[in-house]
This record gives sequence, C-alpha cells and structure tokens, in this order.
Amino acid sequence: MKIGTDGLVLGALAPCEGALQVLEVGTGTGVVSMMLAQRFPGIEITTLEIDEAAASEAIQNVEASPFGDRIEVINTPFQSFLSDRQFDHIVSNPPFFQESLRSPRYQRSLARQDHGLSIFDLLDGGKRLLKPGGKMTIIWPFDRKEELFNTAHDVALYPEVITHLHTKPDREAKRIIVKLGHKQVEMVANQLTVEDAFGEYSDEYKELLKDFLLIF
Repeated sequence: MKIGTDGLVLGALAPCEGALQVLEVGTGTGVVSMMLAQRFPGIEITTLEIDEAAASEAIQNVEASPFGDRIEVINTPFQSFLSDRQFDHIVSNPPFFQESLRSPRYQRSLARQDHGLSIFDLLDGGKRLLKPGGKMTIIWPFDRKEELFNTAHDVALYPEVITHLHTKPDREAKRIIVKLGHKQVEMVANQLTVEDAFGEYSDEYKELLKDFLLIF
C-alpha cells in the first residue's frame, strides 16, 4: 500500500501531547503510528488493521523501525476490538469513500470504503475507548463535514480544532483534520496548503514534514 498525503498530514498534525496510550484505527502501512512514535517518545501505540496483508506489511515496517517496542499492530476490525484499557488519544484515517465510489480491487476497496467501518461505528466506538478527557483526531472529506459533525454530536463528541487541507491556494479544501473531545468549546480553525500556485510543495507543507521525509 502506498503512503498518501492524508496519512502523512495526520501523522504530523495529530496533537498527542501528554498522551501515554494511543490507538490508531486503520493503520495501512503503519506510517501514522510510526510518525506519532517519532514525535512523542513517551507514548505506546496500539494500531488496528482489518486487512491481513496490510497488517502484515505494517508489522514488518514497524519491526524495521526504531519504534517496534512501542507499537503493537493487531489484525482485527475495529468493531471486534476488545480492550481492558482506555486511551488518551485515538487517531484515524478512516475508509470514507461511499458505496458509489468503490474500487474494483477488493483490498483497495476495503481500505477506502466506509462499508467496512461507518463513521458512526468509528466515533461511537472511539468514545467508549477514550479515557475521560481523551481526544480523537481524524481526517475526513471536506464535502462531508456536516455528516461528521452531526454524527459526532449524536455520540457526544465535539470539534475542538479543525484544519482545512487544500491542495493549492486557489482550490477549495479537499480534507479536514478534526480534533474531537468530550466538551463543547469554541472551535479553532486553521488551514494547510500542500502546493503553491506553481505546483511545488508549499513552504508550510515542507516545514511540517521535514522531520519525516528525506526529500525535504
């Protein structure tokens, strides 16, 4: 599986300061968990992946990294995950493409379609696994923002920070990265642009990822 912009941005932005136990839902290659382990040396991460081949790849990547002793990869659907622990922070790059956009390839489809994990299942299950005062950060399509906010409200999670992710300065946001918590607060909004007007990586994007990508 390829490493995409969504995962890189989530791994670089998810605010896990002060967390000790972190859960990632849908790890793919394991890159988000490894980025979080690099950013926050004190955390331990449990990371879930439904696809067996992807989970195997994530395990190999984690074991080859300096963070193998702090990341546990589990091959299981989120809906079947049982834990006697609660988590300080949950992060997810969930399968958010709808039924009409299914990929013809099963593995890619499973990883990218929300027939495998609905936003309600993710948020409702996430809330039950969060410690009191815990936070959840997910990346989500901008054009489905209201669906996310309405579902979060239904399970009593509330947006604290929203980052609008633009591919270029003159384009509408493509994604949002949202930090959710248990209390209603005044939401802070900001933005990140991946490329400048000339199609080169923006200075802010390079600054964000310079500690993770050799090309920067």
